[in-house]
This record gives sequence, structure tokens and C-alpha cells, in this order.
Amino acid sequence: MPAARTRIGDDELSQTLAKLRDDAGLSGAEAARRAGEGFSQSKISRWESGRLTPSPEDIDRYARTLDAPARVRQRLVTLARDLHDQHRAATPARVGVSRGAAHEQRVLRNESAARRIAVFRPLLIPGALQSESYIRAVFSSGTLTAEDIDKRTAARLERAELLANVQHQFSYVITHGALGWRPVGSPEAMAAQLKHLIDVSHRPNVRLGVIPWGTPATVFPPCGFDVYDSRTVVVGVVGGAAYYTDPGDVSRYIEMLTKLEALAVYGDDVRALLVELAPTTDQ
Repeated sequence: MPAARTRIGDDELSQTLAKLRDDAGLSGAEAARRAGEGFSQSKISRWESGRLTPSPEDIDRYARTLDAPARVRQRLVTLARDLHDQHRAATPARVGVSRGAAHEQRVLRNESAARRIAVFRPLLIPGALQSESYIRAVFSSGTLTAEDIDKRTAARLERAELLANVQHQFSYVITHGALGWRPVGSPEAMAAQLKHLIDVSHRPNVRLGVIPWGTPATVFPPCGFDVYDSRTVVVGVVGGAAYYTDPGDVSRYIEMLTKLEALAVYGDDVRALLVELAPTTDQ
């Protein structure tokens, strides 16, 4: 009776490793033997399932064993390094603080390394979905200088460019209330933002859901969070972000997200709601 096939993880790193081995026509045991000391069939199985993140050094050596092109090896090393950065941020206190444009760049690295990104926001439109006018209105509400506003706006717009990459799948759930918070004195910014959401909702790799007012709910998350593949959850806190990589913690957030997604409306229903909410610009 043939051995059960390892379930391949959802993320880019796991899937690329499995494909490279399949293309080479090798079993996990044979690939481990060729890679040499320190490698085993069980280790490779855990890499491909997403249960273990290889070190950048191990992934480079293993990819060379599988005759991966230099470009692919470099991408795998980057993915492994980014995932280890997330794990370090989660240990031991789970809280890694990042601020300003550097925070936007860190989020971009997380999103670039993940194949599937799911986001819940109760009070604010998610950063990657924000239009430029909305971003500037939000940043202008604080104490940032004009130069800092420009830098942070540019960094956030760079994150939004990833939405055009169909190799990444995005799922967003926001509440009706998040659409009701308008930048002070700027109905134009909110009108442009809602139009931008309508445009984004047509992208084939973006699933945008809104939980309408009055929806009966059995789940009440206290704050927003992001799920990267099934490996990492990032929760916004005052002054930074908390990174959760423990499988038990991650599974609890995924379960919560599944319940929130079931409460939302999508597609034409979302677009009709956004049109209804759009403010007139003569307010």
C-alpha cells in the first residue's frame, strides 16, 4: 500500500519546494539523501506541509540539490528569512514593535512572502485598500510632518501594488462601521475611497466582504488582525504589532475569521452597499 502523500502547505515556500522535488522526480527520502547530512525525509515533509520553516542556509543548499535556478533559490532564501523574522518577532513576548514607513515595509515583506492574505478590520479600511486621498487624510490627523506623510503614503501605496499580482489571494472583511468613519472635513476623500473599493472588488484575486449593520453575530473580535497563509497572525496593538506563530494561536484566529466571513456580504451586494454609502461632495 503506497504511503499517504504529504499535504502541501498553502504558502509559496511550501508549494515551491514540493514542485521542485516533483519536477526532479525524487521521493522525499531520495531528496534528503542527496542533500546530505542534516537532512531527512521527515524534515522535508514538514517543510512542504508548512509545519517547519527551513533556515536560509538549508533552503539554499537543498534548492541547489534539486537544481533550482538561481532566481528561484534567491526567492526561497528570501521567503525563509522573512518567515524566520516573523517567528523571532513572536518569541518570547510575541510583540514586535515597528513604526512609520519602516512598519509599512515590514508589512509589505509579510504580504509578499505569503500566498494567501486574509484581513479583518472593524474600524478602519485596510491599509492596502486605502486610496491615496484617504491615506493622506488619515496620516494628516496626527502629528506627522509633511515629509513623513509623503514617505508613509508612498510606502502604503507600494503595498497596494501587490493586489495586481494574481499569484497572491486576498480576502478582506470589514464592518459597516469602518465605512462610516470619514476623514474629518473631507467628503471627497471618502467618496474616492469608496469608489476605489468598488474597483478593487472586481479584481479576480480579491474577495471583499462587508458585515452590514444589524447582522446577528456570535463572534466579537476586540480588534483587527491579518492572517498570512496558515503560519502567522499579526494583531495591531498600540505602538506596534503582535505576531502569533504558535499553531494553536493561529488556528483560533482562523476559526474566528471563518465565522466573520460567514457574516459578510460580497460581490454585487457589497458594491451596492458602497454606492449607497458614498457621501455627496457638497457636504
